[in-house]
Amino acid sequence: MVDRADVVVVGAGILGLAAAFELAQSGLAVVVLEAEDAGGRHSTGRSAAYFIPMYESDAFTEFAAASLPFLQQPPGGFSDRPLLGREGAVIATSLADTTQLEGEMARARELGVEVEALDGAEVARLVPIARAERITGAAFYRGAGEIDIGALVAGFADGARRFGARIELGRGWTGTLTTAGRVIGVSTTRGEISCGHVVNAAGAWCERVGRASGAAAIPFTVTRRHVIQLRLPDHLAGRTWPFFRCPSVPLWCKPTGAALLASPMDEEVDEPGDCRIEPGQIEAVTRSVRDYTTLLGEPERAWAGHRVFSGTKVPVVGPDPTLSGFHWAAGLGGAGIMGSPAVGQRVRDGILASR
Repeated sequence: MVDRADVVVVGAGILGLAAAFELAQSGLAVVVLEAEDAGGRHSTGRSAAYFIPMYESDAFTEFAAASLPFLQQPPGGFSDRPLLGREGAVIATSLADTTQLEGEMARARELGVEVEALDGAEVARLVPIARAERITGAAFYRGAGEIDIGALVAGFADGARRFGARIELGRGWTGTLTTAGRVIGVSTTRGEISCGHVVNAAGAWCERVGRASGAAAIPFTVTRRHVIQLRLPDHLAGRTWPFFRCPSVPLWCKPTGAALLASPMDEEVDEPGDCRIEPGQIEAVTRSVRDYTTLLGEPERAWAGHRVFSGTKVPVVGPDPTLSGFHWAAGLGGAGIMGSPAVGQRVRDGILASR
């Protein structure tokens, strides 16, 4: 029997699952290929995602804004708990020159994003571990909040299956079959699948999948980011406060139950695969936590995950310009979780428009 589908999605990370959910809900026969024995094992599973309405560039901000309605009010039956919190986010600077921060706030207001200027003392009132004397100024985004990654991933996966999608774990993509400049199927580690559309949601492997398929030669950079976990003192355990990010240190941190997560915001170029931990980065973020917060403990655990950017740092989402039936869901960098609803919708729209 020939294995058939309307769409094959390569990768069961957050972007692949979002695309599968939207496509299956639209009545298409969808197969998701995942080489690992579980989905979301790499970037998605190692993310400490947070929704920040003003994020790094206009392109990422656009995806955040387009995803917000879904995160605030997902479809019926998607999740039995809220996807998005309302803790807010503080984007601070420790430098005397606040020109860049002021420029960001001005741009946020142009885009209709609610933002408030804070001084160091006001930051310390919102973020109880922050050292006010080290902060020159900050932007406070009330519309930011914690994303329940587990609920979002489960909602996409369970919803996709509910609408008939097959998520094939342990079945890897090995090639895209084409004829006359058009997709006609894929080869996998367990045989071929006939299909008219392929969605490249392969995360750190997206460039390899695109090139091997004969799609446009789009360069991507895979970068590594470290995160540490420290225990909070008893009087702070279980409390919530805004996400804190200070690019001039660089440092971000946020509470989670009885612990604090913190990152040195590193962007070391890496190769696809399991991220190894660099001790130097762990030492750097531990020093930053001690310098800019009141915490003095040692990390309880540490890990690293990949963030993937296109050469222009603009997300690559939608139909390929050279290979008919090939679609991209790649290059979201650190905005993949919060931008996933919009990515799924845009991939769906691109495929439906081409049928």
